[in-house]
This record gives sequence, structure tokens and C-alpha cells, in this order.
Amino acid sequence: MASITPYGLRMPRELKDALEAAARQNGRSLNSEIVARLEASVQTDACVPDFVTPELFERVKVLGQEMETLRAQVRALEIRANAKGQ
Repeated sequence: MASITPYGLRMPRELKDALEAAARQNGRSLNSEIVARLEASVQTDACVPDFVTPELFERVKVLGQEMETLRAQVRALEIRANAKGQ
């Protein structure tokens, strides 16, 4: 078994609450949820090409979030349009 190094971690209460909720949803302990997310983050960082600056990466992330918001708005409009057409 791999060596596990303990590490004390302080975080805002809201973040801990959100992580605990995600851990419950994913059937994991809080510690396992944090480790899984950190591992995913490190793997993602390793896959990012050198030309992608932190600023560009953040901008693309924000644009992705904006696109998801727009998709949700379109879905809501489609649902309303379908409800009116019935």
C-alpha cells in the first residue's frame, strides 16, 4: 500500500460544507473527496499544453460556465414554448 502522509488543512466553512455534500453524493469520505479532486486537478494540469497561460485557462473556464448558463436558459425557453404549444 502506498505511503499516506497526513496533512492538516484549513478551509472556509462554505467550501467544507460543499465538499461534504459532494462527498455524500459520491459515496466517499470528505478526505477521499478532497484527494480525488486534487488528483483530477493535477492530471488536468499535466494535460494542459505549454502555450496555455493561466489567464487563458481561466478565461476558457469562465466562457465554458457562461455557455452552460446560456444552455440552461435555452432549455428553459424551450420548455416554456412547448408548454404553451400544448
